Amino acid sequence: MYAGGAWPEALLILFWAHMFTRFQSGTSQSFCIAAGPWIAVEITEWWNQMVAGKSKSSVLTILNTIAVICGAIACRFSPWIAVPVLVLIFLNEPVKWPQDFPKEKFPVELAAKNP
Repeated sequence: MYAGGAWPEALLILFWAHMFTRFQSGTSQSFCIAAGPWIAVEITEWWNQMVAGKSKSSVLTILNTIAVICGAIACRFSPWIAVPVLVLIFLNEPVKWPQDFPKEKFPVELAAKNP
């Protein structure tokens, strides 16, 4: 960020909130994708300022230390999440997903009659 504050980012987020609620009939997923990174940066800076002046035995500092350790562990294992997905993509036989609900458990015929 720069010394003048984060006014352009804040105005951009407010503009996106207005546009998404007005023209996309309230889809919050698009707004979260667009504004999420800036909001996360601001929350992180706010958290770091809160923790900066605390002693090592305070609850906030302990929670921050746990978060840093868990973040480092998650960074080590996060590339492995893609391995099962890639295995499923590159299998010789595609996965045979069910095409419909089982007739024994669900009223499939009744649902097909009523649109």
